[in-house]
Amino acid sequence: MVIRLFSQISFIFILSINGFAHAADPLTVHVFVALADNKHQGIVPIPSALGNGDNPAKNLYWGAAYGMKTFFGKKSSAWKLEYCRNAVSSSVLERCVFSTRDRPHAYLVADAYRGQEIGDAMADFMSSAAGKLALDESNSQHHPAIHIQAPNSAMLSIYVGHNGLMDAPLQAVALIFPAGIAQGRQAVVLACKSQAYFADYLNRSGAQSLVMTYDFMAPEAYVVEGIVEGRRHNESAENIRIRAAKAYAQYQRISENLARRIFGAPKL
Repeated sequence: MVIRLFSQISFIFILSINGFAHAADPLTVHVFVALADNKHQGIVPIPSALGNGDNPAKNLYWGAAYGMKTFFGKKSSAWKLEYCRNAVSSSVLERCVFSTRDRPHAYLVADAYRGQEIGDAMADFMSSAAGKLALDESNSQHHPAIHIQAPNSAMLSIYVGHNGLMDAPLQAVALIFPAGIAQGRQAVVLACKSQAYFADYLNRSGAQSLVMTYDFMAPEAYVVEGIVEGRRHNESAENIRIRAAKAYAQYQRISENLARRIFGAPKL
């Protein structure tokens, strides 16, 4: 009886230790969102409210139905909004912090960059990919208190928005993309034809190009969710690309094979 009781206590203790380790070291994802901007980006014009790069609340990539803030904060059953704060910097109009509702636990920190500051969004993303953009997001007043600290950068960095390297006036920003060394970081670029424009720079950054795109596409939040869900469950890169394609096919109402071609995932 004593031996059985001791075994049960030991089992509970091991579970507690494992749970504590898991909670203490969640996956941290940093998302850099360049707000859609009709005036300052070479995009096909969209309705003025969706394409106002100074107004995150209604922007296509932030406050619209499939924008980062709305989707992760209201539509996703796996994630919840912890809090947002405004005017993070002259370029970042709003930052929102999300967390998963279940384990394995993850935090997602999303920054909404002013549309005309798309160059800053791309440069900061590349610095994060290279391990040279520290992430320190703390809120002791929030319940529960949140302390997200990545001294070098988040292990997964994601860029969402227009492919600014397609615009001649913005191509010079690539001159300041930093080099780095491989340390297990991963990067995703959800923008039109990102493989052709970002792959070489990401190779220099030392980050693994986890998901890139090979055609024109809509960089909306459901793709981010699919990618992060795969990453937090430690799935293979191939499976994560398939997740991205499945999400895109579902919401865009296209065939899965067509979606797989966009993300470089294997055909069915």
